[in-house]
Amino acid sequence: MKRMIENLITNSVAHNENGCNVTVSLKQEPKGRAVLTVSDDGQGCDDTKLKALNAKLKSDYLPEHGLGIRVVKQVARKYRYKIRFCSEKDGYFRCEVYF
Repeated sequence: MKRMIENLITNSVAHNENGCNVTVSLKQEPKGRAVLTVSDDGQGCDDTKLKALNAKLKSDYLPEHGLGIRVVKQVARKYRYKIRFCSEKDGYFRCEVYF
């Protein structure tokens, strides 16, 4: 889990040359589930990248993002967490991990 969070924060810093604010939060949802959210207010990504990030791990598009997102997805798969990436170009990038 620690490595997952570190990779998400590192990606926010690495993909926003002009800087950004990073927020990490954990909250309980109904039915006892919890959601960990790592988000930034940086440049975000386009719909093509977002679709690839939310696809199964075998996506050919992921190598552009380096190993950070791949590790996040591997950890989520190993522990059976549900993961979702959300973004708006020039607005924000967010990763939600449900467990």
